[in-house]
Amino acid sequence: MTAEGFLSQLLNDHHGLEEFDSGEPSLDTWLKDHARRAAQQGTASTHVWTDGTSNNVLAFYSVAPTQVARDDVSLSAAG
Repeated sequence: MTAEGFLSQLLNDHHGLEEFDSGEPSLDTWLKDHARRAAQQGTASTHVWTDGTSNNVLAFYSVAPTQVARDDVSLSAAG
């Protein structure tokens, strides 16, 4: 998928993460140290954006499929 010159793809081994800096160290650490393993284990899917001319990651988001049973949530959190 492209949007105004950006390319969105699933994170894979050819994407460069070394220079990525979101400004939030915990997010950077997760992307660089855990995102690929999470994909291999099936616990999260990470999509990255590049400028379409290089493999350097400019932005990302991850989706982690989870399920919370209503009975397992406190009454105040359940609403």
